[in-house]
Amino acid sequence: MNPRNPYRHEISFDQHVWLPSTSQNYRSIVDLIEDRDFVEKLIKSRLEVALHITEHSPVASNKILSALSETDIAKVRKKIADLGDVETRHSLISIGSHHFPEMRGKMQTTTANPPDHIHRMQRGQWYIGDLYSADMVGSSLANLGISFAPRANYLDFGCSSGSLIRALKAFSPESVFHGVDPIVSSIEWAQRHIPGSHFSVSDTVPPLKHEAGSFQGVTAISIWSHLGENEALAWFDEMHRVIEDGGWLFFTTHGDSAISYFNRDPAHSTRRILALLEGLINNDYVFEEVYLGKSPEGLSATGYGNAYFRRSWVERNLSKKWEIVHFGAAENQGNQDVYVLKKLPSTLTSQISSMVTSPLRRVWRKKTKLSK
Repeated sequence: MNPRNPYRHEISFDQHVWLPSTSQNYRSIVDLIEDRDFVEKLIKSRLEVALHITEHSPVASNKILSALSETDIAKVRKKIADLGDVETRHSLISIGSHHFPEMRGKMQTTTANPPDHIHRMQRGQWYIGDLYSADMVGSSLANLGISFAPRANYLDFGCSSGSLIRALKAFSPESVFHGVDPIVSSIEWAQRHIPGSHFSVSDTVPPLKHEAGSFQGVTAISIWSHLGENEALAWFDEMHRVIEDGGWLFFTTHGDSAISYFNRDPAHSTRRILALLEGLINNDYVFEEVYLGKSPEGLSATGYGNAYFRRSWVERNLSKKWEIVHFGAAENQGNQDVYVLKKLPSTLTSQISSMVTSPLRRVWRKKTKLSK
């Protein structure tokens, strides 16, 4: 018998800490770290995890479907039933486009899809573009009183092979859409198969080839979710350059809720989840290395992996040049946060920078004036 422990209490990893009763099953800290329910409680106690996800209004889908008559809709519904598919707004658009060429013309959709070796984010048997993101963008902007204007120029930053542009072009045919991406094969495919839009290859670092103030708005779905901090800030500055004064930037990224989202995925170890949690608690920005050397697309993995940042990081780093007009926690598929930023006018940006960065200069000027 151990004279220091005559009652044979369970002893923790610290020999001076004993459990009061041997009737309880002792769980080491290592066991707790592997317990996802325990980790989830820890995440929710320290981060602002979204408890209710706002659903997007089907702004884009409804507009596209409005081109069809009731007779057209009835035909598509019958086809969906024959195929044993589930009827949704998106399936009405996609199956209608694939099976009825005349309806495809009315909706201004396209059924051309990249082959397997061409990069794109979504795939599917009846795929006609990223309708989910089009609804997300359209809904968020509509709630702010913003719409896509005829003949105005818009950019999809990191467009891959044009999945979102295809859907946005059907939603707003009179608008002019541009796409940039560093994957050459994706851009070449989009140029050949998505008429009426403009695509160009971009570098992995700024600048873009476009002139200052070229765009009224920019979309970027899950782009800043992969950029290192220096790269992220550099691209925010470049977006500020190419967007006109008063224009908007719509982007999605990992935040607090993403940590909880990935904790539910067995592919992510609890050790990795806890490291990400630690990063956000201590610094409100954390970077996760995913690739060594190059990404699967052959791009440099320097500053490219998974990034997670909180709203406080956005406010701290971007408030001199941007106004946050919308923040939606986990509004992108229950995972990524949604931001809409409004570019502050250049004159106001200069005033804010002067006020924030030069308080001593203001004091010096005041003292100088009093001494005269």
